[in-house]
Amino acid sequence: MMRAAAINSIGGYADRYPHAEDHDLFSGGYYKQAALTMSPEILLKYRFHSEKVSVQNLSHQETSAARAERDNVEAERRRLGKPSLRPCG
Repeated sequence: MMRAAAINSIGGYADRYPHAEDHDLFSGGYYKQAALTMSPEILLKYRFHSEKVSVQNLSHQETSAARAERDNVEAERRRLGKPSLRPCG
């Protein structure tokens, strides 16, 4: 559970990373040095089953998560004035 203001302060959920929106939110928050903490209190129960959207789209989710991480690393490198890690061309 998070406050909307906290999510919005680190850029919110991006729809450009299908099935990996949370990964983008948290990796982007990490690079923006957002103060994110976990509660020890269990707030919901989560069922795992083969019909879950994340299971059905696992390959797409992994690709989107990798792209989100790469984009967040590149954004942080730009912020620090460091060169891109992407190949030229």
